Amino acid sequence: MLGFQYMPAPQRIRELVDTFHKNYWYYQSLEYNEEQLRHEFLNPLFR
Repeated sequence: MLGFQYMPAPQRIRELVDTFHKNYWYYQSLEYNEEQLRHEFLNPLFR
């Protein structure tokens, strides 16, 4: 065994994952588009 240690995800990442899980079916629907994805999930990762 190599003894890897994992660090916990930053709070902002945990919040985004939680939001995704709570609204999973909406994000899978045709109503949700790429622009919304960028605004809600990708852009916050780079702030």
